[in-house]
Amino acid sequence: MVVMVNNIIKVIKRIRNEDILNKYIEYRINKLSKESIEYNIKNDTIGSIIGINSYENKVEDKFLTIDTYIDYIPKGKRIVYGAFTDSICRLYNKGYYYYLDDDQYIYDFVKYIKNIDINIDTINDLVIIIYDFLTSYLYKSIDPIDREVLHQLILENSTSYFKPIKEHSIRDFYGNGSAKCTEYSIMGQNILSFMNIESYLMFDTEHAYNIIYYNNMYYLIDFSNTIGLFDFDFKFIREFPFFVDLYGFDDSKFQELVDRKSTLILDNFNYIYIGSKLFEVYDNKKRNYSCGGKLIEEEKISLLGDEIIEPNEILLPGNEEEKGNSMVLKLEK
Repeated sequence: MVVMVNNIIKVIKRIRNEDILNKYIEYRINKLSKESIEYNIKNDTIGSIIGINSYENKVEDKFLTIDTYIDYIPKGKRIVYGAFTDSICRLYNKGYYYYLDDDQYIYDFVKYIKNIDINIDTINDLVIIIYDFLTSYLYKSIDPIDREVLHQLILENSTSYFKPIKEHSIRDFYGNGSAKCTEYSIMGQNILSFMNIESYLMFDTEHAYNIIYYNNMYYLIDFSNTIGLFDFDFKFIREFPFFVDLYGFDDSKFQELVDRKSTLILDNFNYIYIGSKLFEVYDNKKRNYSCGGKLIEEEKISLLGDEIIEPNEILLPGNEEEKGNSMVLKLEK
């Protein structure tokens, strides 16, 4: 996980030394967009369309969707609106979408990178910076029902399942806390691609996340389903994106995931890297990721208060120090 990011550093140096920054951003977006169009399916709509009770029913739609998208997503694509559940618990998003028609967040992120005085020496450094930017840009989460109201829901009939208004913009998610996994993974995908990282946007019927390929390794990034970090007194410190290197995950296993023939089961472990510090936690939890299936059980992780963690030390859960749903950790060599 802790590897030098030479291809990222090239972009960062260019950003921090560029006088006419907007011109460089525009040039790079155009270049990435053209490259992306060449090897992605020529399809206007990205995401997983589902209908009411779609696990049992086949859904027919006038346009196809794709569940995996490689690298930069050009402007003009339609993004399927994230799934939600109505008042009688039916899963629904059939055919409703918004446009990826605004790339202001790329400009804002690049200016953010230019202005912050932070060294980016590892791939994890970049992931945390992207996460911090996204959470500040999109703001904290609001209640799911408030999200539907905010995005102009109407009641279609007396059974009261939601029908989102079509054709709004990804810009509508800016600063109001309504962004969910779809928006985090889409914006994260484009920022990663801009920063020279090969990234895959993975859509599921219930979730969206990213997989990146770097230095002959696959890594899974979940910007929206995070890990909470707590101190010894269970005081919340901060959240981190779930970011794990997929040891043993090769091209054939990746293709099986894309083809919906396998699921990633991340069983009994999580890794948190903070710079050169490694926090390795075994907590008897599972995270399941797939392209077209169910996933994820949330977990929270706690950290001892003011301990100084050396690079050769790890944190392990204390056997008799569990409290609630969080885990108190102890320091061992």
